[in-house]
Amino acid sequence: MNLLIKPKEVRRIIIYASIFFALLKPDSLEYIGLGWLDTLLIGCDGFVLAYLGIKMLERKFHVSSMTTCMCFLYFSMAFSTLLKSHEYYTLLKVAGPAIATCLFTDLCMQRRPVQYLKAVVYLLTILYTLNFITIVMYYPDGMYTTDWVVGDTYLMGFDNGMIYNFLPLCCFACLYSYVMYSKVFTGISIYAMALSLVSEIYVQSGTGMIQMALLLSLFLLIDKNIIKKLIRPLPLFAVFYLGTIAITKFRIQNYMAGFIVGVLGKDVTLTGRTYLWDYAMSVIKENPIFGIGATGRSVQGLNGHVYPHPHCLLLDFMYKGGIFMLTSFVLLTVLFERKYKRCLSPIIRNIILATIFVFLVGEIVNSTQYKIFFWAIFVMIEYGNTLEDLRKFRLENA
Repeated sequence: MNLLIKPKEVRRIIIYASIFFALLKPDSLEYIGLGWLDTLLIGCDGFVLAYLGIKMLERKFHVSSMTTCMCFLYFSMAFSTLLKSHEYYTLLKVAGPAIATCLFTDLCMQRRPVQYLKAVVYLLTILYTLNFITIVMYYPDGMYTTDWVVGDTYLMGFDNGMIYNFLPLCCFACLYSYVMYSKVFTGISIYAMALSLVSEIYVQSGTGMIQMALLLSLFLLIDKNIIKKLIRPLPLFAVFYLGTIAITKFRIQNYMAGFIVGVLGKDVTLTGRTYLWDYAMSVIKENPIFGIGATGRSVQGLNGHVYPHPHCLLLDFMYKGGIFMLTSFVLLTVLFERKYKRCLSPIIRNIILATIFVFLVGEIVNSTQYKIFFWAIFVMIEYGNTLEDLRKFRLENA
């Protein structure tokens, strides 16, 4: 990255990074004696959301159609929560940071897109470099113990959750590299990918290693323009939807037992996920329209264990928001395809698409609640042409 930046730009990047840090909130804070900071950051989240809401009402920035669609998704969960669970604090913890992140993305991309990219890349690079140090120091026993997890916990949380920030780190690092230097692979993007891959291999996260390998393969092909005509939203989203049905409903993983057991070291229940899916589907059958609203740990698993979600994104939508929440997500993917077609840069739009696709591959068997950058990357497709214009301007004035 260019280190010759002005003091005002430095201040702005620090402010942006601080906002993202508050929205992100490392899982470890309350367990390593920093519970006060976790509480403070929750307050910051509320302030940021209120500030963005005021600016939105004052029409200081335009709310993108992707952000609007994502808001409808969480409004459907809010309506279900009002009717069913009444767990408004849980709803706020999940929906608040996601909505704030999308609004903040709109604001920054319309005003200071380069500083936005720098803030995300700087923050995630620093946090996950520190996280890797804790992995080396505490693997496999973990840095701390929670009520639900023993082992595999580090500065940024549980090992299986790291991928939710590694994918955005690689995506934003590559976008930044391409905008600033017209190259996908530069020092910062290569470091981001290496850090992500090595961390996942070190902790032996099965889904994380698969997702990182897939992401790196797609980025290499995008950089060489090898599959620019093959990467399209419709077929990739179809893989996600059909794959979810095939695995959760028809259990095709039973036919891949050799790979799952012999290579990944897992069992065909995918570490007990099939029990969660069965329970979630039984609840969905009783509440197909509205779901049961936002909940804490309510999904019943094996041996009496309970989880906050059924480890499947589409089932999670149906479980908590019913058909309305699921329909909102389907519309989001349809809208994404339209925005994708309007983006003039095949490199930029395919970096964004590939990252979302790799996210969704993991979301077939996962559904982590606090994935703020997952939604932000959907919004980024709205600003593909903005980033391309910046790249061309830099080339012309180099």
